[in-house]
Amino acid sequence: MWLFRITSIFLCIVIMASAGIAEASWHWDKYQPIWPEGRSNFAWAWDYERDVAVMYGGGGWLETREWDGERWYQADLMNLPELPESDYAITFHSITFDPISRQMMLANYELIRLYDGTTWTIGEPVPLNTGERVRDIAGDSVNLKVYALVEEVVDITPVGLRLTVWDGIAWSDFSDPIPFLTRSFMAVNSINGDILVCGENEQEEAIALLWSSGIWNDLSPGDPDVEFSGCVAVHDPAYDRFVIHTTAGPSYYSCYTLVLEGGVWSIHVEGDDRAGPGMIFDPVRNKVLRFGGLTDWYFGLESSALFEWSGTEWVQIPHDEYGTLSGTPYYDEKENRMLMLVYEGEYPDNYTIIYEWLSNEWVPLPETILPQANLWGQPVWYPANETAVIVQGWETWVWQNGTWSLAAPEAPPHILPVSAVAFDPNMNRIIHFGNHTEGDETIWEMWAWDGTNWEELVSVTPPELDKYARPIMGTDFQRNRVVLIDPNKTETVWEWDGYSWRSIAPATAPLYTEDNRFFVYVPTLKRLLMVQYKYWYPRNNYAGCNAIHIWNGGDWVLLENTFPAMPQDSVSAFQPVWDGKNNELIACHSNFRGKIPAMACPEAGVAIWMPETQFSPGDGCSCEVTVCNPDQAVLRNHPLFVLLEIAGTYFFAPSFSDFDHYLDAYPEYPPGETMIEVLPSFPWPEGAGSFSGARFIAALTDPNIQVIVGEMDTFEFGWGE
Repeated sequence: MWLFRITSIFLCIVIMASAGIAEASWHWDKYQPIWPEGRSNFAWAWDYERDVAVMYGGGGWLETREWDGERWYQADLMNLPELPESDYAITFHSITFDPISRQMMLANYELIRLYDGTTWTIGEPVPLNTGERVRDIAGDSVNLKVYALVEEVVDITPVGLRLTVWDGIAWSDFSDPIPFLTRSFMAVNSINGDILVCGENEQEEAIALLWSSGIWNDLSPGDPDVEFSGCVAVHDPAYDRFVIHTTAGPSYYSCYTLVLEGGVWSIHVEGDDRAGPGMIFDPVRNKVLRFGGLTDWYFGLESSALFEWSGTEWVQIPHDEYGTLSGTPYYDEKENRMLMLVYEGEYPDNYTIIYEWLSNEWVPLPETILPQANLWGQPVWYPANETAVIVQGWETWVWQNGTWSLAAPEAPPHILPVSAVAFDPNMNRIIHFGNHTEGDETIWEMWAWDGTNWEELVSVTPPELDKYARPIMGTDFQRNRVVLIDPNKTETVWEWDGYSWRSIAPATAPLYTEDNRFFVYVPTLKRLLMVQYKYWYPRNNYAGCNAIHIWNGGDWVLLENTFPAMPQDSVSAFQPVWDGKNNELIACHSNFRGKIPAMACPEAGVAIWMPETQFSPGDGCSCEVTVCNPDQAVLRNHPLFVLLEIAGTYFFAPSFSDFDHYLDAYPEYPPGETMIEVLPSFPWPEGAGSFSGARFIAALTDPNIQVIVGEMDTFEFGWGE
């Protein structure tokens, strides 16, 4: 009866529940601060929801930066607002805080984009007639509105300006049109909601109009020397005044700062000409700040200087350029800390510094400067003696007891210009695989490191790779295999079991070819992951990271296909590393720290694993079943059934009797994956004969053993002499 009931469930019932790929979004942390490059004509405004200033674009820079009152940080480079591919998308835009949605609002012509600190989304466009465009936008936190300053056009001729208002539902006209002003811009009084609109009339006179108490008031400076050229404006609530920066000054190398306070203008001359800077009021510093702008019109040189307004002059805020930490991260499993090797200087004065990740920034470790050491290789952890090892040319470097030292093996390996390194848990050695050339011949070699010396594994038949292969290797600790691929030819995957290499032809190809790949083992998934990126070219040549795949021992499973980007000069060191202290998969380079929080397993249900599908005498045989619980809650009282079918006869694990299950041994399953040993490892015996079509069947059921929960799995295998 039980046999009939269980086999009926396994073979006939439609699977009742399944889950898709678990969400594991990659993002860039606020990491080592990055001072922005010089730029002009960018959008910059304060985000009162998150207490940071958000900068977008400028000088062709397609990126988002943030200022927290003390430091600059790089936001997600791949996450860009969807804008037309044109120069107008770079130059003609403005940004403000939307007090209704509590997000940042970016305007580009009629297009509106919203930014919540993580993602840019599409907003309701401003209604425009043919040829019209939005000159500026400004948020009004007093009246909970956003205003757009629109150039009115008739038959391609500008005829006036109008204010359009956003109330959170729709855009509508705010007031009667006002005469057309060239170079127009606006700002809103953050105390009372008054609106200042400035520009120049046909006589090139500076015009300032203030909307207050329901009417427009003319507050024009009345000074023939004042020009509104290349202006930015902001309201300073600390003194209830408008501060305006204009590039038109008394000489070619000077500019004006204009202050409108209590209806009275004051003019301040600065000794530097900076066209197109950005200005904000910073409530953290309680000051008006100015950043960037052109410093040389002829050569197009752009400034990265930051100033604050004292009331009479601009005072530069000193800063370090912070440098860029171009390094190689690795995890010290003995001390449970994330470290990074940073190469500095040029030969013969080159050296390497070791940094540790502490309190959200990289801090150099004391007394870790290594003169003339160019440690650019990726460290591999050797658990046998709790060391990290770098193989570099004929040199072997060892990290032990807080320092790197050059090992002196009796028989160092050949210099293998093309090579890969990984830990082999079966041999308990580090494997070094690569090639060198002798004349026209390419020779592939394999070496093993025992913590003291290298030994060439001359009896091993190497994988069949062509001479142009650039192999990468990683360790699948769940399956005790070293996995090797040629990134440019992923139709074959090679696995090393400590004795020999075996080729596997996965049914599913990774998403991208001819790109860069790295292996990393994630303990929370108990899986080996392949992280890919490929070049991605908007204006400033960023390399976009594209996908994460799981290797399950026979095929690739797509886990993640959404990545941020990083500067193109960073891609050579984009090595993901598992941070065991924080349970995060991170990638570090320059001033970026990307991470995926500890991930749930990809699908609800079970998966069966065996090392082979056809066993011969001496082959290692075992069987494991992994139960995946993608929810955050513990799954209780769900029996796990594992059946072995041989020629139509069923044997129930773990006792392999007429009926059994794993509920007593596993009454609950925590979030994530639980691995259950069904068959302990044993060598396949001699004299077992031949058979095909044997299979394991596994499924999790509800407590009443009525329906299968999630995905069931089957694994067919056979054996022969």
